[in-house]
Amino acid sequence: MEKAIPAWGLYRLLKALERKRFSGQLELRAAVGRASLGFDDGRIFRVETDVPEWAFPAYLVRARIVPDALKAERMTSAGMLVESGVIRREDGARLQASYLRSVLTLMMSEPFPVWGIDRTPMPAGTLPDMPVEPEPELMRAVGRRDIAEVRAVVDRLVESGSPVLGEGAEPCLRYARAQFGDLQILRYLRDDNVEDAADALLAEEGTARVLFSLHVAGHLSFQPRPAPAHRPEPAVSVLVEAQAPAPTLDSAPASASGDLVQSDVEARLVEAAARMADQNNYEILEVSIDARLSAIRMAWLRMRRQWVRTRFEGVVSAHAMTLLDGIHKRLEAARERLSERNARLQYNRAIDIATPGLEARLVEVFEAQALHQSGREALANRDAKAAMASFEAAWRQDPLEPLYLVAMAEALMAMPPSDETRARVRELLGQAFAVDADLIEAHLAMAEVLRREQDWDGSMDHVRRVLLLEPENSDASRLRDRLRKRPADAVVGGFQRKPGTLLGKVRSLLRGES
Repeated sequence: MEKAIPAWGLYRLLKALERKRFSGQLELRAAVGRASLGFDDGRIFRVETDVPEWAFPAYLVRARIVPDALKAERMTSAGMLVESGVIRREDGARLQASYLRSVLTLMMSEPFPVWGIDRTPMPAGTLPDMPVEPEPELMRAVGRRDIAEVRAVVDRLVESGSPVLGEGAEPCLRYARAQFGDLQILRYLRDDNVEDAADALLAEEGTARVLFSLHVAGHLSFQPRPAPAHRPEPAVSVLVEAQAPAPTLDSAPASASGDLVQSDVEARLVEAAARMADQNNYEILEVSIDARLSAIRMAWLRMRRQWVRTRFEGVVSAHAMTLLDGIHKRLEAARERLSERNARLQYNRAIDIATPGLEARLVEVFEAQALHQSGREALANRDAKAAMASFEAAWRQDPLEPLYLVAMAEALMAMPPSDETRARVRELLGQAFAVDADLIEAHLAMAEVLRREQDWDGSMDHVRRVLLLEPENSDASRLRDRLRKRPADAVVGGFQRKPGTLLGKVRSLLRGES
């Protein structure tokens, strides 16, 4: 009988089977039920399970592909959806891969008292399935655990000895950076300065999650510390240290112009420019390696606003302003490269993060974007039904992209209005905001919804949020000008006027409106 797999032990078994290029089935039994993972040449392609939470219908609900749980129960697999003509064959393969990644994330922390392997070749199926790698799913699983649980484990490990980073950790470090961001702990780890990193940064949540992930993956061990030799400090050194005055604002070095704040601002800018020189495009924009196009654009807008020129003009030196121009060019170059399919795939290979699983996901992302663009063209030609079909197809292919939810809402707004349509529009926009509260397209769509309801103030609030992030946004500027004119028609674009409130009537009287 095989030794039981403890909690968080599944990852190491998956990596062992990958190294042995195992083909067959990995049978797992947990307290909640059984699961079977299908392997081919060490790569994971399939999953079958009787655990309701891990099953395909639960994934459809969790991913908001089919919000109705009762309807989802009838959809048992991506293959069934292909065979019944609901989705295309290639969409089924991508949906199957997305489902498998979701299940692996849920399984990572589970203990399996009983398990075994069956070397029977994986049966041929109806879908050209895509392999899934365990590293990113481990990081996602750790990212979802309660931080108190993670920190308690890491605290015990750190107390037990000094952390030592083993060989072969670089792939996990890359995925940790993609999941948790470019944390300072990762820089310490790259410099092989693990012990100082743990001591200095353990209070940070990201540090605890990174150390926990590396320990689970088997790349981080903790060796007992040697007993410190007793060496009393000379009394004079203690006395001198006690008498040393604490630094004060007056004693701090000033800039050439004598302005302390100016020196701090310039130092921050210089530090950022130096840091970006050593970062890849994902790290610069602070996005994951499988980031969707809307996430890349929004990250670029946020970073650009952080380094807007008006914050530094007249405050820093001419040399620092030159560095600022370089920062903006670096941000723009990162956005452009990650937003174009071939350029991004080539870049991933150049920085050594390309994997078959990641490339398959990016193909999904850009093919869905092509469907979205087709829908935009149909919407521009006032064919709302064709646009909706394209937007829905894009969303089915890449349900993690909130831009497609907004696009579906826009297509509905172009159709004859009804109570059901209005409710569905708000539901779609609410789902998009849940993914990215700053998403510009969602704010513009909601501003238009509120304008049609003649909620002028509410609409203007959304317009202002857009212009805050993207001052040159022409759609927001046009809508702002339109709102300032305060059209007096009772019905705008088919959305009925809300009943007037006492406060609204008072505002109208003060403005001199009828």
